[in-house]
Amino acid sequence: MRICCFPPVISIILLRRLGSIAAKSYARRRRFSVWTDKYTNASLSEIVHGGESGISPHTLILLNDVENPGVVASVIRNCHLLGASAVILGTTRGFNYTQSFVKTCLRHSMAYCFGGPHVIAGVESTKAATMLSDSYGYTVGSLCFDATSNRVSSFTI
Repeated sequence: MRICCFPPVISIILLRRLGSIAAKSYARRRRFSVWTDKYTNASLSEIVHGGESGISPHTLILLNDVENPGVVASVIRNCHLLGASAVILGTTRGFNYTQSFVKTCLRHSMAYCFGGPHVIAGVESTKAATMLSDSYGYTVGSLCFDATSNRVSSFTI
């Protein structure tokens, strides 16, 4: 059995190279953080009032208690293709959407390549739907899966 050991000079060179790779990886993560701000810094009232474009009304998608970032990423990708202005991650059971969850969703949605809608996290779903329909005149539609009948029901408020 032979054990290979690098001489100290080569070990230092390898360590420096691996260290620079780690530094580049850290810098890439920092840059990713910078570009996600434009998708996550808008509030619901800014979007409803027209946001940067000043165009109103908007199509808004409200997801309630979705815990899988892959599902949210797919919705973000499809909402961008269909022209939605924002994806609202709401909750009724107290699920806490962390900043890393939202960034993971944006990363998986490929929004950094193709663009995407704003993502608003941590909104109470019932209050948001009530506010949008009462205060701003939005028509709120919902899809609800009924596990007992294995069907999707559609409601409009």
